[in-house]
This record gives sequence, C-alpha cells and structure tokens, in this order.
Amino acid sequence: MLSKDTSKNLVDDNNLMNWRHDRRANSRFKMQKKHLFLLAIVLAFFTILLVYFYLPSSDVFHVSVSGNSLLESDYIKGLTNVSNEDKFLLINSSNIKSKVLESPYISEANVSKEEGNIINVEVVEKKINAYLLKDNKYYFWFSDDTYCEIDDAHKYLMSRLPFIEGFTDEQLSSLQIGFRDLSQEDINEISEIHSYPISYDDNYMEVIMRDGNYVFVDVYSLPYLQNYYRIWSGLSAEEGLCLYLDDFTGKGYSGACPWQEEVQQDSTEETDNQEE
Repeated sequence: MLSKDTSKNLVDDNNLMNWRHDRRANSRFKMQKKHLFLLAIVLAFFTILLVYFYLPSSDVFHVSVSGNSLLESDYIKGLTNVSNEDKFLLINSSNIKSKVLESPYISEANVSKEEGNIINVEVVEKKINAYLLKDNKYYFWFSDDTYCEIDDAHKYLMSRLPFIEGFTDEQLSSLQIGFRDLSQEDINEISEIHSYPISYDDNYMEVIMRDGNYVFVDVYSLPYLQNYYRIWSGLSAEEGLCLYLDDFTGKGYSGACPWQEEVQQDSTEETDNQEE
C-alpha cells in the first residue's frame, strides 16, 4: 500500500505531465496556426500575382524613345527587344541599356520604368562626320574615329550626311580636329568634302554645301562652317564665286574659284603665246 507522500508525488507527477502535454499541444497549435497564416499569405500573394499577370494591365504599354535625331525610333525600340506582350514588372532596365549600347551608332543610353507601364529609353547618338567608300564598301565615319559598314537599314542616312573622299586614314584622323566643334546639324548642311591639296597644305579641302556653293577650308577653319550662312549672306557674293574661310581671323571672303583661275591663267598664257 502506497504511503500518503508517495500518492501525493504521483498526483503531482501526473499533473506535471498533463501540464507539459497541454503546453506542447498549445505550442504545436500555435505553430500550425502561424504556418497556416504564412501559407495563406503566400497563397494570397501568388494568387494576386497570377491575377495581375493575367490582366492586360500588367503588360508593357509603350516604349518611349528620346534623344535621337538621325536614328529612327523604331530602330532603337528594336534594340530593346521589348514588346507589348512583355510583363512590366519583369523588365530589367540594366539589361535593356546593355542591348542598346551594343549599337555602333549610340554612345550613351539611359533606361527607366515610368508610370503607366512605359519604358523610357533616352540615347545619345554618336556624331557621324561623313560617309566614305573604302575597299568597295561604304562606311560611316564617326567623331571617335571609328568606322561602321553601312547596312541596308541605315542607307537612308547617306542622304543626310556629307560624302568625303580623297583622304588617307591618317589624314582623316587629323581632320577630327576640324570636325570637333561642328554639331551634327552643321555637318548635315554639307553635301560633299573632297581633298584639294595645295602647295602648303595637303589637307586642304573643297567643301560643297547643300545649297550648291563651294567653300575652301583647311583643318583649322573647318569649324567656321557653323557660321556658313551668316558669313555667306554678309558677303553678298556674286553667283559663281567660291567662299574661302580664314582660320586666323575666323572670317571669310569670296573670290574666283580655283578652276576659274586656272582657266583664266590658261587664257592669259595662250594670249601671250599668240602675241609672241
């Protein structure tokens, strides 16, 4: 027969075990409740995502392009490889920027995601000095002294840029000094540039403007073509005369074109010969 103290101890042990059991049960219930709550949040989150991605409002609405003057916007949009079927939230701006900068025509780019599911692409185009014929192929010649073969998609630019010929690669590199201060708009006003070496300057140039006038410049006076229309209109030059730009004064003067002087010199020599 158990003593009174022994019975009391057994009761206390049973109570302790029951308390521990209840405590573990409550703990498991709270843990399960917490897990269920977290699971419910996760399921709700994924449900919202599924609904969002199913709706047309999750798609890219528009790709906006800015900063381009020579390049067509559709070309730059094509570089992004983004369409209206892409999901706006999944667009990675850095990846798009990298793709845009792969173009030889673009020097800088910034891509941002705007309100209304708009992808904004802002670019800085490389300045194109001219195009030229090299090894029976046409190339664009950029202001960083690089070249890019002209493909069919960009042949339309040839009508906006000057054609340059008669210079070696070394001479073209030295001509970058003259093109440096000309904007793309200034360059676009030039139709052709031909090498016209003279006794004291192998890099002397004959420049044909889009209005049909001829301008003769050296490397250092080439930047003054940005003032071409102001200089030419101020001279009130006669038709058929050429414009000469002076790199020392930054001014221009009109005079007989070189070929007119040659004809005149030949005529004078013939007259002198006849008199003799």
